[in-house]
Order: sequence, then C-alpha cells, then structure tokens
Amino acid sequence: IPARSIGAVGMSDDSQIVTAVSNLPSLALPPIGGLLLLLVGYIALIGPINYIVLRRIDRREWAWVTMPVLIVAFAVGSYAFGSALRGSSIIVNEVGIVRGAPDASEGSAQVYLGVFSPSRGTYQVAIPGGALLSSPISGDIFGGQGTSLDVLQGDPSRVRDLSIGFGSLRTIRAESQATVPKVHAELALVDGKLTGTVRNDSGAKLEKPALVLGGNVKVLKDLLPGEQVTVSLVIDQTSFGASLADRIFGQTFFGEQTAASENARRDQTRYMVVNQLTYDPQFGNYGRLSTEGPVLLAWGREGVLDVSVEGQAAKRVSNILYYVPLAMGVRGSVVFAGDLIQATMIETDAVFFNKDPSMINFGQGSVTMAYRPIAFDGRLTATHLRLQLGFGPEGGPVRGGAPVEPLPDRCVELKEPETLPGCPPPPPPDQFDGLPEVELFDRRGEGSWVRLPHLTNGQTYDVANAARYVDPATGVVQARFVNDRQDQVSLFLRVSIEGTVQ
Repeated sequence: IPARSIGAVGMSDDSQIVTAVSNLPSLALPPIGGLLLLLVGYIALIGPINYIVLRRIDRREWAWVTMPVLIVAFAVGSYAFGSALRGSSIIVNEVGIVRGAPDASEGSAQVYLGVFSPSRGTYQVAIPGGALLSSPISGDIFGGQGTSLDVLQGDPSRVRDLSIGFGSLRTIRAESQATVPKVHAELALVDGKLTGTVRNDSGAKLEKPALVLGGNVKVLKDLLPGEQVTVSLVIDQTSFGASLADRIFGQTFFGEQTAASENARRDQTRYMVVNQLTYDPQFGNYGRLSTEGPVLLAWGREGVLDVSVEGQAAKRVSNILYYVPLAMGVRGSVVFAGDLIQATMIETDAVFFNKDPSMINFGQGSVTMAYRPIAFDGRLTATHLRLQLGFGPEGGPVRGGAPVEPLPDRCVELKEPETLPGCPPPPPPDQFDGLPEVELFDRRGEGSWVRLPHLTNGQTYDVANAARYVDPATGVVQARFVNDRQDQVSLFLRVSIEGTVQ
C-alpha cells in the first residue's frame, strides 16, 4: 500500500533497512580468533598430544578408541560454541521509521520486524492494532526474493506458519499508526543561519537527535523529557559532500572489532536506517534529505508495535527513528542556494528528456525549469540572481560572478554567423561545447522570455536587475534551456538568489 504523501515512509526500495534488521549479534559471523583457537586445539589434541599421552602410558593401540572419542567431543564442543554465539532465545528485532509532526503525538510508522530463531521452527506471529503486514519490498535477505508470507489481516494481524531456518531471521514489513514523541520547535533562518530552540515535550528520552536541512546537519545532545536545547546552524550553500549518515554518526565500520559492542552495533543499525532515507536504487545515496524545511531525526529504544510470538517468550530489540518535519521562519537578508532551492521540470518539447539528481539531459528542443526556494512568509526583494552552468552539482558557493544582461531581441533573432553592432558573436558551428542556450522569464508586465549570452561552463554570472526574474511572493525563477542542434546537451544549473525577506 503506497504512502499517502512523499516522505520518510514512502520507499520503493527498502534494501538498506532490511539489512539493518539483520544486524543482530546472533547473525554475525563467528570471531576468527575463536575458530582458529578451536581448530588449532583440535589438531593438537587429536594428533601430537594424543600420541604423546598414549606413548607415555605405553597404550598406543588405544588410539582406535581415543580418536573417535575426541572427534565426538570436539563436535559437541563446536556445536555448543555455535549455540552460545547464536543464543537460545527467539529475538524480535524491530527497526522502524515513524513520521510525525510538530506538537503532535500521533504519526504513521513503517516498521520492519526481524524474527530470529536459534533453531529451525514454524511460528505464529500476532500484532495487535490492525497493522498492515507484507513481505519486504526488496525481498528477505535470509528468506530470498520470492519468499511470501501467509498474512491474515485484522485485529490482531497475524502471520501464520512463519518458517525460519536454523540460526536465521525472517523479516516482516508493517505499516501502522503510532505514537510519536511530542516535539516543539521555534526556528528561524536569519542572515543565512538557522537559529532557535527545540524542546522535548514527551515523556521519552530522544537519543542522538539531529536537526537536518537538506545536507546541513546539527547533531544535538540527548534530550530528556521536558528538556530544551538551543540550535545554531550556519547553512552551507554547497549541496555535495559526505553522506547524511556520516555527518550524524561519523565513519561507521562494520567489522569483527565492533561486533561485541552493543553501542557500536546499535549505531551501525541506525546508520543504515539513515541511509535508507537518502538512498535511491537508481542513483545511489543522495547524502541529504529531499525536504523543503528542517527535519528533526531522533531515536528511541521502545518498540511501536506489540509483537508476540505465540508460545514463545521472545526477546525484544528496537531501534526506532522519529522523523519530525519542523516549521521555520525566514526573515532578513537571505541567500537561497544549494539545499534551499528545489528544481522542477515544467515543460519540454525536446526529442527526449532525462533528469537525475545531478544532471539534465535532452535532445533537440527546449526544457523549462522552475527553481523554487523553500517556503517563506512575506515578500522577497531580490538583489542578486547568480547562475552557474556546468556538468554536475560539485563546487563551492555561488558567489560574485561576472555581470550579465539579456541580449537584445535583434541579437536573438540573428540566424546567420554575421554579428550585428552590439551583439556578441555566436559560437562557431564546429565548436559545440555541449551546453544549451539559457533564457529567463521576465516577470514585468505580461511576462516574456529573454535570452542570455551563451554561458561558459563553470563561470558564475550575476544577472542584472535580478528582481525582474524573481517572484517576490514565492522566490521562483523560471529558466528555459534551448538546444537548436541535433546533438544531446547535458547540464546542471546552480542558482543562487540573494535578497531580503520582509
């Protein structure tokens, strides 16, 4: 069942969070040191030690008896070693993303339940509350892509005859309403800095909270019930860098050295859940949240679903991410750039068109795009509109720039290579740089399209009379890319709008 709106709980590929569910100590590979010690001890005992002892007592013919006994003893010991590592209890590992709202205590949850069994068995799983149950979208890591579940919807919802192999885990996907910790925030973007306060109005502790705006992150201290924290985050214009999970948790290593640490393994699980928020199966990890405002990401250890395995006393482990979009005021001097601007395709008549997070590709024809800042109250008086045309989003802040004005209409209508007085020479036909012509929508009067001189790759331009092209109510700038050639063009336009919101 698809999510009602685009957000944290709407995922078309859940491979990252399914992997997080399987991150249990019971499913980790045995430590290499223990296996080597067991192997060396086995070889030494059944070989030289057995021989030396039998020779000392002058009973070497007993080897026909002692060797089978030692083999059986080591087989039993190896099984006991494995059972001790795997544990002897049913474990239900609950990993979920719960989406809420400011000053609200109800939300929607998308939860992945991993049921681990130390031995082969078939179990009856019940979840009160009428949760919608299904198999993971990407398939169960241990059960396989084609594994299905026998689900009986109702209250409680049930998974019947859940078959689990020896030392394995099966994953169940559940969607349900849930209780969300109540969070109150007062935030404002003033002069390029996000400031304000965040308060935990719930009775639960919020672990590792982080305030996120696109790729900008401010990691806060744990918030106890009723506790408030002051926020100050300078917004970086660049939109390319380390992943969001790295910025929150740092570099997380998945290895034997961290397998025994509960805190490290918990951070590993949370790291993968954050990656799920920024992961796209076609384009990889964005490294940032695709949101139009700040979001609070915080963690809890209490499960949101009352899962029971009938006839079993299951051990519960939970890692729940609370995803709470927050309101933000915008006032004073602002620079909308990077994560503060969203690009949307409005219209195209090109032969073909393709847009991914880093590039726009199209054939002969035109493409119209709208570049819209995050929502704000008031009116924006734009003082600078800066453009940088290139082949990717990488680069520093869009600042400064060469002044540029639209071409006169007579220069745009010029089709021959000759140059009229006051018109820049057109690019030679044999020197195609792979970039289209750029036009801006002039909002004066009834509105019209004006063309800029041919822009150079990587060069920043400061468009004269910026207020003519920026909608004062929404900050939207419309740009049209025109390709008169049969060759394909590729581009990424970085836009920076500077002004004052009143």
